[in-house]
Amino acid sequence: MPERLYPGYWDNLARCCGTASVGQVLLDHYQATGNLETLAWEGVLIDDVLGRALRVGPGVAWSNTEYTVTPPDLPPEPGFMQGAAGIAGWLARHAALRRGGPHAIPRRDHPWV
Repeated sequence: MPERLYPGYWDNLARCCGTASVGQVLLDHYQATGNLETLAWEGVLIDDVLGRALRVGPGVAWSNTEYTVTPPDLPPEPGFMQGAAGIAGWLARHAALRRGGPHAIPRRDHPWV
């Protein structure tokens, strides 16, 4: 993971059951242990997800792939479990922990939080 071994293998980026959910587990492990190797692996996932971001107006979104349909690219979604909100939440948590170490608490003073 995250390499694709065949069409449809690990093409889901979403929080529900894709790369963002695995990233959350790795961040939990990092916070519990301080293990930097776990954080490094999570960084590989971050790079993959950022490399698949789609420009949508002034922002970004992500599309999942469903290999059983044609065309296989699903439209980007804004939601938490299947879309950009969940992925962005994971990326924000990653950034907060990289800045403040394994016991950092993400800032809550942003107007959008």
